[in-house]
Amino acid sequence: MAETKAFTELKVFLNKLFQFESQDLDFGIYKILHYKRDEINKFIHYLLRDKVLEQFQVFDQGQQDILRQKLDELAADEIISNYNRALSESPEEAQVFRKYDTAHKISNYLELKKQYETAVQTAHSEETVYNHLTQFFSRYYDKGDFISKRRFGKSEKYVVPYNGEETYFYWANHDQYYIKSSEFFQQFSFKIPMLSGTLTVHFKLAEAQTEQGNVKASENRYFVLSKKPALKEEKELSIYFEYRPLTEEEKKSFTGNNKQDILNELAAAALKTQFGVADYAAELWKEDENGQNLLLKKLHHYTRKNSYDFFIHKDLKGFFQRELDFYIKSELVQVEDLYVLDSERHFENIKHNFKLIKCFKNIADTLIDFLAQIEDFQKKLWEKKKFVLNTEWVISIDKLAGWLPAETLHSLLQKVLANPAQVAEWKELFGWKDLPFALTLDGLKADLHTWRKLPVDTKHFEADFKDALLNALSAVITLEEEANGLVIHSDNYHGLKLLEEKFKEKINCIYIDPPYNTGNDGFVYKDKFRHSSWIAFLGERILRSKELLNIEGASFISIDDWEHQNLNNLLGGIFGDVNKIETIIWKKRNTPPNDKLIGAQHEYIDIYGKDISQTKLNYRKRSEERVAQFKNPDNHPKGPWTVGDLTANVKGGRYVESLNYPITNPNTKEDHYPGVKGNWRFNKEKIERLIASDELYFGEKGLGRPKLKRFLCDVKEGITYTTLWDFVPLNTVATNEMTSLFKDGNIFENPKPSGLIREIQNLATSKESIVLDYFPGSGTTFHSTLIANKDDNGFRKCFLIEQGQYVYSLIIPRIKKIGYSFEWKDGSPLDIDGSGIFLKYQRLEQYEESLENIAFTANKPAIQQAMQFDQYLPKYFLEMETRESHTLVNLGAMQNPWAYELKVWDGFTYDTQQAVDLVETFNYIVGLHVQKWFTTERDGLKYVGVWGYNNDEKRIWVIWRNTTGWKEADYDADKAFIEAWIPAQPYELLFVNHQCTVPGSMLTEEVFKTQMIPA
Repeated sequence: MAETKAFTELKVFLNKLFQFESQDLDFGIYKILHYKRDEINKFIHYLLRDKVLEQFQVFDQGQQDILRQKLDELAADEIISNYNRALSESPEEAQVFRKYDTAHKISNYLELKKQYETAVQTAHSEETVYNHLTQFFSRYYDKGDFISKRRFGKSEKYVVPYNGEETYFYWANHDQYYIKSSEFFQQFSFKIPMLSGTLTVHFKLAEAQTEQGNVKASENRYFVLSKKPALKEEKELSIYFEYRPLTEEEKKSFTGNNKQDILNELAAAALKTQFGVADYAAELWKEDENGQNLLLKKLHHYTRKNSYDFFIHKDLKGFFQRELDFYIKSELVQVEDLYVLDSERHFENIKHNFKLIKCFKNIADTLIDFLAQIEDFQKKLWEKKKFVLNTEWVISIDKLAGWLPAETLHSLLQKVLANPAQVAEWKELFGWKDLPFALTLDGLKADLHTWRKLPVDTKHFEADFKDALLNALSAVITLEEEANGLVIHSDNYHGLKLLEEKFKEKINCIYIDPPYNTGNDGFVYKDKFRHSSWIAFLGERILRSKELLNIEGASFISIDDWEHQNLNNLLGGIFGDVNKIETIIWKKRNTPPNDKLIGAQHEYIDIYGKDISQTKLNYRKRSEERVAQFKNPDNHPKGPWTVGDLTANVKGGRYVESLNYPITNPNTKEDHYPGVKGNWRFNKEKIERLIASDELYFGEKGLGRPKLKRFLCDVKEGITYTTLWDFVPLNTVATNEMTSLFKDGNIFENPKPSGLIREIQNLATSKESIVLDYFPGSGTTFHSTLIANKDDNGFRKCFLIEQGQYVYSLIIPRIKKIGYSFEWKDGSPLDIDGSGIFLKYQRLEQYEESLENIAFTANKPAIQQAMQFDQYLPKYFLEMETRESHTLVNLGAMQNPWAYELKVWDGFTYDTQQAVDLVETFNYIVGLHVQKWFTTERDGLKYVGVWGYNNDEKRIWVIWRNTTGWKEADYDADKAFIEAWIPAQPYELLFVNHQCTVPGSMLTEEVFKTQMIPA
């Protein structure tokens, strides 16, 4: 049967929805859908055609034409012609014709006419169903996302759900996860072969703005080739783009719906003109089978990757079902039908309309199931705890020397000195052209008793060195208790989620400095959803971090005016308005910007607690000058004191008769009164006690008026903090700090000064607090934590979670530098007064890597059998066909924990296959605080054992080994070995990977299965 126009339009829309027309969307969920394209197309055709035809028994156009022809032939008969004339002039006369129609011509004619009208009506109903399906789903679709845009009926009014709240904080994406990273937005790279080696091509963002000329921030933005010329340096080519709305002039030049594609083509053409003749760029212009050159294809990939899929719906099926119900009531059920006069034909039409609605709902429900399956699959990948891909340790030599026995220390240090990569890092890190010491054990000492605080990073060594290091340390210290902190390279949502089991309610102070959403801070947002994207992005992460916050702790969030109100609404919804502690106003600059009518000099820091009645904050420390005022010239047993006023309201406040008595100077016997309309602070009895205990001061020679000795032991521990912070460093200090630490001081824009974060830690931490920053930027929070520990001999820990690649180029180098020395100039240390460092840093699997690791592993016979079940494709195909994917936890593959691999992003492709760190991943999901880490062997077979405790104070052993190919005798030997090994560290729980015959042991796989993937 030929396709109708409405059905064709619906198929075009669904192809757009699944992005089948765009081969350049070969990433993420689109890559998966393209893989199943044939099955999905068959499903759509069956769903959207056969089911509708079946329900309406639609006649095709040829059948309608035959019925029309027969109808015309019958209508030419004299009896029927007279009947039709009488029907229009006199219905009574028409009834007479029917009564005496002995040949039944009129009855046959009317039956045929009814068939024809039904054929026309059902054909029209088919079109109506297709039109409504297109209209319903397209009103929510926006470049890979389904966004709430509720409207009401014919007037298209938007409606906000309301349940009787006094106020309701609502934003467009409140029921979605924000998943867009700025990684590909800021820079996208790929490699091409040259005659000698490879050329790395970078697409870089030279300018990100929301307003230019008279354009509005709400307008769509595009990637436009920058006027900044492309730069070729050795084997790298950098091409610069702007991301902005079109100017008025550009709007006149670019029309239609494919503006970005046109801009890409123009950019490729302009770059070909500039570089086309160069040998190194020849590969860029090679065309594929579709006539598209490589550069243009990469441009499409880059721009579309940053235009699609910003959100994952938390409950797409529930959302669509609610919206479908609303749509049917407002668009398909007509209130006017209630007010017509009774007639058989009218009720036939209503009956048919309900049949149409039922058909529409059945088809829509099936399509909702299919879309929800895809969205829920993405949601599962987003929500699942991510694998730890690798783990490294940084430890300074002074700490090794302080912990390890001499023989073990010297053995490890000899390997360190023999490692050229480690030595090269020291030179680069500390700005040394040549090492200022000899590469000997004695050279690693600054003097006879002081070891240099040079950091040793296990990334430069083979696995056996790391094993030896952790074994040696585990023999003398408890690992994570002695560590200064943790740096996780990850999307902060996934980093926070992985920390939940281990650090729930363990964090004392959270400080974040998130992107301010000003339009030029690199925050990517969906066009026309600027504020909503930002709130959705930040809200989920703050909600996750709240679970980690201790009941006595506090959360600090920096923000400027642009989103301050939205942030407070959000925080009020998460913490509760009653748990807002205060808003700090930080004076960040002396000289305001001169491009504003009124130049802002401040930023805000909002402070919230989980329960303000239990939040514990500290006093501000007194300045050295203020403390110096407290002395003890008379050696008073209560200690240092300073002079305080004994009178109250001396400027004419209240007058109290009973407090207006004379005080007699015991030295001169002179009486002193408080003064006109004034009074003493205390009653006479207390004054007499103060005189008796020598707590009144009458001047150096004892001849003056009485004053109160204010003892340091009697006053508060410090000064109460106020909301105006003009006593902490300005942002220029932060710039100077970066310039001192790094030769290129501009490697990070808008860092915070360590003094600001240090003051926050003074307000909210004790000596053994844990500080968390999941928007750490340049790593200032870790820097200030080390300063805080130096100031009061504390042992605060700092956890950072950051997704940018500058984790390795900026944050970890900065921590290493501060561990070596607190004083720097032009990237070189001025002394060796640092506190040393012991740090763990890790990289987690990311959402895009999860998608890339989806594999369709079901065999063909199983799929063919499943396809016979009509609910398989709309509801179950993704779950069934991908369940053996490693990213979704392949339990069978964990038999050999050292060979469990994922494809990872190497900066250019996902072609790199890498073994994941199952040991550390398990530590997180079981909530294990690692105390000891042992590596040993049994008959040449490697064993890794981790010992520690969880938040319930249960002591835990976890054992890992490769059991591939084991027979019964191997398991018996394994049991004897484990039982002889583990009693040295007592335990309540024992986890072992794969099969184990030790009594009471539990499988690590069972924990992975239940804890890694959301139910």
